[in-house]
Amino acid sequence: MNIRELNIVKIGMTLPSFVVGVDGPTIREWCARIDDGRFSCVAVGERIAYPSPELLSSLAFAAAATQRVRLVSPIVGRPPHAALRTAEPAATPARP
Repeated sequence: MNIRELNIVKIGMTLPSFVVGVDGPTIREWCARIDDGRFSCVAVGERIAYPSPELLSSLAFAAAATQRVRLVSPIVGRPPHAALRTAEPAATPARP
């Protein structure tokens, strides 16, 4: 690694999955624009206090919809999640 690589600022984008009314095609479009742009990563998030898209499924969706950018995920914590709710998506391979 040279000095130029150390001085590069990398910026990512979080998907708008918590915005009311945002659907799958909109998220897919965001993924495409993030992947085609100058962003280094795409992030997915999760809210426990109110309903939100399932974290691991959202991450798999982003993985299938992008090619270049890295994926960023928060820590998948228990006990906010039931064991089966966490294990099932983790064990299911992503399908593009």
